Amino acid sequence: MPELWQFTKLIRSKNAGPFELTFDIMFKDRDSFERVLASGALSVETIAEIYRTNFGNSQNSFGAKTRVPLS
Repeated sequence: MPELWQFTKLIRSKNAGPFELTFDIMFKDRDSFERVLASGALSVETIAEIYRTNFGNSQNSFGAKTRVPLS
């Protein structure tokens, strides 16, 4: 089974206050994103299990980032 890093350009975590972490996951391409999403590896349930937290304390917050070249 492939690991998440094999589908990404970047994975990083940041403190989002004293009680939360934020993860930035930037995929290599759309196919990589769709494969990981379809696998369930980033589901609320999976993340809650990995970090041993209550299901109610996790939330799916899907976002998007883009780069804009400076003129």
